[in-house]
Amino acid sequence: METSVYPLITLDEIVNDYLDQHQQPQSKYRRLMRMAVRGWRLFYRDSTGIPFQVTLPILANGTSVIPTNCISNILSIGVLNQRGEIASLSYDPLLSTTDSTSTARYSQQTEQTLVDNDQMIFSLQDGINVGYAGYGGFGSLGVGSQPVIGYYNVDWGNRVIIYNFNTLQTEVIIEYLGAPVLDGNYAIHPFFQEAMVAWLNWQESVGNPRKGKGERQLNQRDFDVQYENARKAMHPFNPSDIYNQVRQSSRLSPKS
Repeated sequence: METSVYPLITLDEIVNDYLDQHQQPQSKYRRLMRMAVRGWRLFYRDSTGIPFQVTLPILANGTSVIPTNCISNILSIGVLNQRGEIASLSYDPLLSTTDSTSTARYSQQTEQTLVDNDQMIFSLQDGINVGYAGYGGFGSLGVGSQPVIGYYNVDWGNRVIIYNFNTLQTEVIIEYLGAPVLDGNYAIHPFFQEAMVAWLNWQESVGNPRKGKGERQLNQRDFDVQYENARKAMHPFNPSDIYNQVRQSSRLSPKS
């Protein structure tokens, strides 16, 4: 089950409020809902998505199914180590997506030799222990604490995550930006409520012959302003980030 720490508001609530505010009949509900869903997709096409964290099982063919509300932006994939920390897997774009949805994915690969330059061996004992052949084992203690825990690639066409053959994990923890659904209904963050209302107002005026060009342009500008305000509220400016960037750049710059 996808879990978000943010409060949500459904499109159904927004559309019904819009109908009441504009004193429009319920017969317009379906048309407005279609407009709202188009806006919902627009809102969550970029970084305005809400962060989710879920645990996914690794299937017998070494893949996991991407959650339905994931919007093409996976933040991280990892596993729990012995200290309860999330240790990240490494992204490998060269990992083949061939037969990614086949239950016989392993057997259908033409090359059975595992490419393993470091002769890395994996073991799973109540967490993750990673060792190199001839050097014994040692614990992996969180993100970046060891060079490699496992590899993954993403097949967006079939919406599956693919893992390297010698990964012995049975489940992974995935963090991603998602377009939320609440109790089966499309939902948005409350910061975007006014932007959605402005979107509906603009889209209604576009198809209304009684609305002039000037009014349609005014409604579009109102939407642009509300949408940008919502994005800024979701990602507020933080002066300390700029300060840290400047300090980092100063340390890395050549000294005379």
